[in-house]
Amino acid sequence: YEGPSVGKPRAEWQLKSSAALLNLKICEPAMGSGSFLVQVCRWLGDRVVEAWHHEEASGAVIDVDGQYHEAGAAVEPLPRATEERIIIARRLVAERCIYGIDINPLAVELAKLSVWLVTLAKERPFGFLDHNLRWGDCLLGIHSLDQLAELHPNPSEGESVHGGLFDYRSKVKAAVDSALEKRRKIRSHRVRDIGDIEEMARLNESAQEELEVCHRIADAMMGEALTKPERIDNSMVTLGVEAGEALSGDQGSLNSMITRARQTLSVDQAENKLPRSPFHWPLEYPEVFEVGGFDAIVGNPPYLGGQRITGALGTQYRDYLVNHIAGGMRGSADLVTYFFLHCHSLLRGGGLYGLLGVNTIAEGDTRAVGLEQLLGSRDATIVAAYPNEACISRKVRGRVRSG
Repeated sequence: YEGPSVGKPRAEWQLKSSAALLNLKICEPAMGSGSFLVQVCRWLGDRVVEAWHHEEASGAVIDVDGQYHEAGAAVEPLPRATEERIIIARRLVAERCIYGIDINPLAVELAKLSVWLVTLAKERPFGFLDHNLRWGDCLLGIHSLDQLAELHPNPSEGESVHGGLFDYRSKVKAAVDSALEKRRKIRSHRVRDIGDIEEMARLNESAQEELEVCHRIADAMMGEALTKPERIDNSMVTLGVEAGEALSGDQGSLNSMITRARQTLSVDQAENKLPRSPFHWPLEYPEVFEVGGFDAIVGNPPYLGGQRITGALGTQYRDYLVNHIAGGMRGSADLVTYFFLHCHSLLRGGGLYGLLGVNTIAEGDTRAVGLEQLLGSRDATIVAAYPNEACISRKVRGRVRSG
């Protein structure tokens, strides 16, 4: 709505256009079976249907694919039945607006099923979700293309390895731009039959191939950040040589990076764990970070007491969280704190996130590492916080808005 962000009373809010609503980008990190994304589909789908009604009342024509047209356009209009409109709206929201990540590949498949069930349409195939529902470790990975372009996990603090080498940066940009164009085609593709799904799958696979070398460079960077945090600048210089050669087509350099990343990413990891798979946000979702980040993030990230993080995830993984997400601030903070901090870095200006959190989110080290940093050095605002809700035992729900 237009209005709430400037403090207008509810009666004065104005619903945004259907096109604006369908351009929102909403993410659930650590999504599990996707229950929050299902609710986003339902709620936002209802708002889209409402927007269509307002637009039609003003003389516009909305076609069967939800596109806005001026009065008199010769297009197939939306069905009149509300139930059919709701399903169309939910499918569009699922295809264009929702993004989700989980560290467990099986959870991603369950999330797809959850969204498919709430968007099931007669005589239409399941929507294509592979491009937006992905698996990987959403705390371990780059969150800005500057990290890749400058080849440093903290580009504002370290010396750019490739800052003066235009060729490296131009190749990274070219790869991202090519993948971005294919993802735009996926977003605009209309799903009528299984052939459309197959074409979207082909475009998605092609987009991933465009960014394969960039992914491997980013993996290697994360491996170095895990294993050599105190010598990261020197490590990046060595990696920079191979990265430049790999982007120029040198298969030997690419293979060397892949091998080393496999070794460094597995450091200090329990044997029964899945291999660490960094999630590189701007490479997975270039259209989101082209505009600065997500409009909203929702979810219920995992909780793990600060004293238990090292035993469960490894000493060097915890050090990575401290050094690269918490800005070097140490303390016995719950794992959920790092999700609060990281989500802030994934929002566009003016974006919001709402997460469930442990009751200690506002206490002790968890507060100092998390909320106090957000409110102080990271220019965030707590819009609302609800402690001890009857339906959620011993949990706190808060919404934090980017400055």
